[in-house]
Amino acid sequence: MGFIDNFKEEYKKNLEKQKQKSEISNAQEQELQKKISKIKVTTGDIKKNYEIETVVFNIGSSAGMLSFIGPSPDSAFRNAEAQLKIQAANLNCDAVIHTQFEHRITVSKGAFGPNQGIEVFAYGTAVKFI
Repeated sequence: MGFIDNFKEEYKKNLEKQKQKSEISNAQEQELQKKISKIKVTTGDIKKNYEIETVVFNIGSSAGMLSFIGPSPDSAFRNAEAQLKIQAANLNCDAVIHTQFEHRITVSKGAFGPNQGIEVFAYGTAVKFI
């Protein structure tokens, strides 16, 4: 085997390794998405036995664009809720209970005037069902 043949063989092996890593990564991503979709976020308690894992906290935000398109409160809220679910999934938890949501309005200087934004602060208790 010559240099070119060795190079081609190594290239094929590396491509196969990358493909396998990509397939594993895609499978892991799908598994994480599945876990996230099952996690419940509630502002109260739940009627299941659970074990407290930890407190989780995150911030969701939405910024207005230019001076005439305002921020979306729903988008900021959903972003904060999604981040709590991701944190809970990474902790192998089943729910986030007693969640609190607080918000504030932000204003920044933009090229065409002030830009308004909304930040939603979310925190709760991540729990595992037992």
